[in-house]
Amino acid sequence: IDVDDMYTQSIETSIFLSKISMETRTEQQCETNPTSNADSTPTKIDYLPEDFRPTEFDILCEKGNQHRAYHHQGNIRLKRHVADFLQYYQSTTSRKEKGNVIKQIVKMVQEKSKDGGFVRQNKNNGRWYRVDDVTAREKVGQLFRDLVNAQKLPPRSLKRSSSLPPSRKPTRGRGESLSHRIYSNAERRSTIDSDEISRTVKKKKSEVDRSRHQSF
Repeated sequence: IDVDDMYTQSIETSIFLSKISMETRTEQQCETNPTSNADSTPTKIDYLPEDFRPTEFDILCEKGNQHRAYHHQGNIRLKRHVADFLQYYQSTTSRKEKGNVIKQIVKMVQEKSKDGGFVRQNKNNGRWYRVDDVTAREKVGQLFRDLVNAQKLPPRSLKRSSSLPPSRKPTRGRGESLSHRIYSNAERRSTIDSDEISRTVKKKKSEVDRSRHQSF
């Protein structure tokens, strides 16, 4: 069985959307009796076993090493899964419902991962630990925002040089500009030499004319 299919098809769309609806109704009922926000309280770092290594079902929430997170299989699958629900995410007008979509994706990742989920590596001791739910939801929410913004960008086929005025010429290389300067200097020198020759000829001619006049 393809692991990618297991990941993307683990939750049917109907079940996924029903969970979002249940989450929305639950939050509406809790609005009349608000409780303290548990996410705002500081928690201890949830370290994973020392021999833990991220799998294809774990999401790397890296701060500095974005290159490793970009190429990790778990992060790639998460992007595909977010893209599957992008249309539904954009069609919702309620911020709560958008937030519930994000929450359900976070729960799905946490359920599919054996003992990881959204993880990060401590730079000091090298240990891996689970990030809190707020950080995990920010990770998924950022992926949704990136996909939405990507749809607003112009196509990349429009080259930057096409926006330049027709009279603007591209900058030439350093070697070519040097040869151009050498040619210009040589041309200037040839002009100076020809002027000097012309003056010398006129001077000689005037001397010849004077000598002829004196001979008469």
